[in-house]
Amino acid sequence: MTAPVSAHAHLGVPSPEWTEFSSKHPERLVQLVGTPEHMRSMMAAMKSKTATLVPAITEGIADVRDAQVPVSDGSTITVRIYTPDDGKTSRPGLV
Repeated sequence: MTAPVSAHAHLGVPSPEWTEFSSKHPERLVQLVGTPEHMRSMMAAMKSKTATLVPAITEGIADVRDAQVPVSDGSTITVRIYTPDDGKTSRPGLV
């Protein structure tokens, strides 16, 4: 019996452009070292340090909120919704 093929199996295959780039420029590839937990804690520390260096852009923004959106594999992702205050755009922007 063979294992079922994921509908997202193609996402694990590098594109030809990436394969070419990585073979020509191995020195430019970032080598991640450490456990995922260690890297998460390092990123959280960097994020908290740099948050005060760059002020948030609030001009022209009426509201910013986060929402959970279901995705094709049944899980959810968080999106940030920016609502402009000028009323010239028909819908808020998602990031």
